[in-house]
Amino acid sequence: MIERNIPGFPGLVLAVSRIEHGSMPKTTGQSQKKLANRGEFAGFLGFDADGVCQAKPVHGAGVGFVTPNSGKVLKADILITDVPGRLLAIAVADCPTVFLWARSKRAVCLIHAGWRGLVKEQVVSRAVEMFCFAYSLRKSEISALLGPAINKCCFQVQNDENGLTNFVNWPTFIFGSNGQHFVDLIGIAKEQLYRSGVRAISNTGECTCCSPAGYFSFRREKNSLRGLAAAGFLES
Repeated sequence: MIERNIPGFPGLVLAVSRIEHGSMPKTTGQSQKKLANRGEFAGFLGFDADGVCQAKPVHGAGVGFVTPNSGKVLKADILITDVPGRLLAIAVADCPTVFLWARSKRAVCLIHAGWRGLVKEQVVSRAVEMFCFAYSLRKSEISALLGPAINKCCFQVQNDENGLTNFVNWPTFIFGSNGQHFVDLIGIAKEQLYRSGVRAISNTGECTCCSPAGYFSFRREKNSLRGLAAAGFLES
């Protein structure tokens, strides 16, 4: 998935790499090949590899504000910047990724919305609030995109304290029959956006686990290979 030329925000780029772009580093302590893949993907998007700032997720709702002087890694599940040329990045392999942007302030936010952050920390709601706070935004100024992620067709959970019990506060997003239970993480993320006051919401609808587009999927492959979600903007 690569979105460019977004109306009203020249230079904005939102992307999730595919298998063809190679496996990406979880942060920086990875193989040189994975670091090179990340650099090449950044270049493909039009950014300098030195401008990448990658989140080290903790499956919570920590926020990292990326400035010109920020390093290459921030321990956070939410990255926010208004600096042209800084490319926000998160390693992904099924977890929902949410992109926020504001045309009026030329700012962008990238959210790692894993199930723990979604249901335990309301990470998407927190990201919206912090984005608004940082740039004095109205909710009506924010647009959102739900990127490729594991969809309800493939996110099956067990009916126990380590699975279904975690989603008891989101009953309308639980599906299944014959003893099988599936959870709509994308639906929960979208609902948090809506409850936060965001109305301009789009969804790629692509499932990383079963999409023919070819995304990395931990649920499917059970390995350490990761793609890269990225968001940033260049000077127009």
